[in-house]
Amino acid sequence: MAKYTPMIEQYLAVKAQAQDAFLFFRLGDFYEMFFEDAVLASRELEITLTGRDGGAEDRIPMCGVPYHSAETYIARLIEKGYKVAICEQVEEPGEAKGPVRREIVRIVTPGTVMDARSLSETRNNYIVSVISKGGGYSVAACDISTGELYATRLDGSFELLLDELNVYSPSELLGEEPPLEQIRSGSAAWLKTAVMTPREAAKSPGALAPEGHFSDSELAKLPEGGRETVALLMGYLMETQKRSLAHIKHIRVYEPDQYLIMDPFTRRNLELTETVRDRSKKGTLLWSLDKTVTAMGGRLLRRWIEKPLTNPSHIGERLEAVDRLYHQLIVRDELRQALREVYDLERLTARIA
Repeated sequence: MAKYTPMIEQYLAVKAQAQDAFLFFRLGDFYEMFFEDAVLASRELEITLTGRDGGAEDRIPMCGVPYHSAETYIARLIEKGYKVAICEQVEEPGEAKGPVRREIVRIVTPGTVMDARSLSETRNNYIVSVISKGGGYSVAACDISTGELYATRLDGSFELLLDELNVYSPSELLGEEPPLEQIRSGSAAWLKTAVMTPREAAKSPGALAPEGHFSDSELAKLPEGGRETVALLMGYLMETQKRSLAHIKHIRVYEPDQYLIMDPFTRRNLELTETVRDRSKKGTLLWSLDKTVTAMGGRLLRRWIEKPLTNPSHIGERLEAVDRLYHQLIVRDELRQALREVYDLERLTARIA
């Protein structure tokens, strides 16, 4: 076995903690990548592949990116469906005995992106966890950039699960291998880009929710399998983000029959949010209705269109609110002017947290 330098040995030890991700290893003013990561990253990012002496007989493949522009390169890798583990120096050089201690401080995945440049202002970026239990499926969906967390239970066919997942169009999907394999073989359009991350669900009752994160009353509302699904999702987020998730405060539990269920082909042919021909917003129902002036309003309108209400009383309440603003031109105009000054508070709160 090759004998490497202490620094390369340290790199390999850290890399073992994130084998399914590119490791951005901080060295001075650069994030460096070595071995297979360097070869693949140089091709995907179109950057120069070099080499360095690492103690072995052959030079080690190496490439790097400046730390001040790393977010741009990370975004490009995430867009291609990869994960990136960011390893920083966590010890002062003067205190180190041997190589300066370094640790992974965050793992960026398609479902945990926080960089505004990589996110659409008026579209949510969901990460979804799925567990098969009791003849049905438990689903939890979270947009970490806004703090929204939804949970539901689907008692029915596998096609019903695909229809529900199609609403969220998740960029990343968590779950145990059997349901993931089923979903992977499905035909929904979003499957072409969603990243599948196999994860074992917690089995012991004490591990069913992050300690103290949600109140007992919140957890009591969850349907069968809900605690395990939320725990799977939150555990993954805590493990990859290594930071406070205090902005994810509430679990919004809903029944599937609260909303109109449509299969992917119906959604596509109705051109609700994208056209059939070129998958653009122009010419869709969303494009026709969208007069919002805030990012939060844009995301809310998209959710309303993607999940139409079925409860008559809820529909009536929404129509009454629309009717009031429609017939009060001056009030509506004043409200629009005020809203133009409102920043994206949901995403700002998440970044502060």
